[in-house]
Amino acid sequence: MNLLSSRTEEIINLSGAASVVSGSSSQSGYAPRMFLFSSGVDFNPSRYYADAITALIEYGERLTARGTETVEIRPVSFAFNSEKPVTFLFGRKPNVVGALAEAIWVLAGRGDFKWISKFNSNLGNYLDNWGDGEFNAPYGHRIRRSGYHPKNRQEEGRDQLLDVVKRISKDNFTREAVITLWNPLYDSSENISKDFPCNDLIMFKYRNKVLDMTVINRSNDIHWGLFGVNIYQFSIIHRFVSMMLGMKLGTYFHYTDSLHYYVENEISKGMLGLAHGRNLHFLDLYSVYSAPEVYAKDMYLFQPKGDMDSFELFNREVSLLIYLFDNDKIPEAIQANNFEIGFFKECFHLFVSYLMAKDNVHEALKYSVQNCNMLDYLISYYGFLYRKSKRSNSFLCEIKAALLHKRPDLVSGYDNGVTSYIENG
Repeated sequence: MNLLSSRTEEIINLSGAASVVSGSSSQSGYAPRMFLFSSGVDFNPSRYYADAITALIEYGERLTARGTETVEIRPVSFAFNSEKPVTFLFGRKPNVVGALAEAIWVLAGRGDFKWISKFNSNLGNYLDNWGDGEFNAPYGHRIRRSGYHPKNRQEEGRDQLLDVVKRISKDNFTREAVITLWNPLYDSSENISKDFPCNDLIMFKYRNKVLDMTVINRSNDIHWGLFGVNIYQFSIIHRFVSMMLGMKLGTYFHYTDSLHYYVENEISKGMLGLAHGRNLHFLDLYSVYSAPEVYAKDMYLFQPKGDMDSFELFNREVSLLIYLFDNDKIPEAIQANNFEIGFFKECFHLFVSYLMAKDNVHEALKYSVQNCNMLDYLISYYGFLYRKSKRSNSFLCEIKAALLHKRPDLVSGYDNGVTSYIENG
């Protein structure tokens, strides 16, 4: 780690992907800092994740909020590539299908626990007893039905996503394409809830022939929030807005006023142990995966349209995807043919495989090999299946064979790193 300092400002480079800018000390002796994560080259989220953990160790301040001890750095800025949302940090494999399902749940404008519980039952910890099965501040309600609330069911709400598409379509260079997630009516100090929005604003700007997106966040847990689910949610929103407008995808900027970890959290302890032992490694999949001849195979996922018909298609298919998983019966694979948007078809197959895995990981693996094509999501998901198998050596061999069959152009020359991540990540 290089430390470059001057009398009035210091810039600290972390692995070439991040920097810390510190201003002059104030009268109180405190020198304000801003943490910047932007490699400008590969926008690798795994590298950012590792560097952010390092920054928290070196610069984090310990404090207690809501009775829980945390370590925090602030403010923090990230520049992400929305085509590269999956992290591959050894020691931390998120529930990538659960994160994907939550993104779809948000896009569909849902806010009920029943549907999302199939993929992430832990969200029930944030459900209030007065909400009748709905959350206080689900992003689906706040984005697609702004104004609607379990306490105000008469208000259907306004679709802020549609408003963004209309504004930018009318004036490409507008500065008014804004989605507001914080609602003072239900998020004030007088309102008692377990669920307040951590992400508060989403803004879109078309500049230099690309569509950028900026997310403003008040509070980000590094493991469960930013790299656990937020990066998936917002990168997918970014890609769909870009698709609907027919605009080239730009940068996803993410600003948080508090990036932190919880001191007594087991995942935090494990990641800190790796960091202190200088064992924070990651699978650098995207350096290979983004090669044009390889990545082109998955470009069908988001096909630019640039008209309101594409918004109607998006609405129809995200609603269908939700509907197909609304009951307890696992849909049949043939129903994937109902989707024109490739990404929704991929989500459908991953959701089916995930639900199959609750009873039989072997059948879930077989199904995913036959039907799923998003390699980054698949590799992360196979880590989940391996843990589900109780780390069976024979099942690991099945995974290796599945990957080699699925994408020999990548895995045959990269197999050691991929399977090592699945086995030890």
